[in-house]
Amino acid sequence: MSDVVNLDVLVVYSAGVAESASVADSFSKHPFLIGSKRANYNLSYSYFLKSCNIAGMTAGFTTSADIIGPGTCSNYWRCMEHGWVKVSRKAKAKHVFDKLAPVTPVRAAERRLLLSDQAIRPFNDRELFRTFFDKLETYKRLPDFAVPTVEVTSSKVEDIQRSIEKLEGLIGKHRCKSDFSSQVVLKDRYGAGGSNVYKMARTEIGRMSTIMSRYKKVKFVLQPFLHFDKGFSYNNTRNSTDLRLIFQNQATCILGNFLTTTDQ
Repeated sequence: MSDVVNLDVLVVYSAGVAESASVADSFSKHPFLIGSKRANYNLSYSYFLKSCNIAGMTAGFTTSADIIGPGTCSNYWRCMEHGWVKVSRKAKAKHVFDKLAPVTPVRAAERRLLLSDQAIRPFNDRELFRTFFDKLETYKRLPDFAVPTVEVTSSKVEDIQRSIEKLEGLIGKHRCKSDFSSQVVLKDRYGAGGSNVYKMARTEIGRMSTIMSRYKKVKFVLQPFLHFDKGFSYNNTRNSTDLRLIFQNQATCILGNFLTTTDQ
């Protein structure tokens, strides 16, 4: 029997977000902890892995901490008809579903190792991932299409004030500047899911400083908040929201994305 299992697809999630298959059953029997806000991901990825099995492909799920080489992990999860199963064997795949969030040097190093061989093909294009994972980078590369975005370098009042002035300058030059309200959104530069998103007045510098001091490890950016009238209604819920256009194979899908804030 070979020491390494050859898989067709390997899903790789950031350690700390998902659980390694090496953890004892007394700690977890699922990649995402039951009771956590990501517990529903177990259903999503079980469906994905089962779909691969039905299509005749072997698929596994692992974490960045388990990566030991290009496309290679020390252990992995499988999803069978009766549920999740831990496999204590090395596995390798050329096709990687890359769900890493390289916001720390450790995570970045793990991702580099995972994709260090050109034969490894990530589902996410590396350059596209880098562009859209970073909200500031998105604006720098696509200033005509993205919302004006500036970095807030520290929680110091003077640095925040400079960032607000810079943002106001970008807004003043924007061809659709009337679309922006007097409020701003302070948010995690690399965040998702509505975590660390705060809507406030441009004058609330003290509040911004307090929030940034509370979350020292988070990199923050500022963006203008869009004008809304009555908002957008979806599933009988009306709220202020933006609409996202997703183009795929020359087809367009419109998605409502309700603004989620942890502190309004």
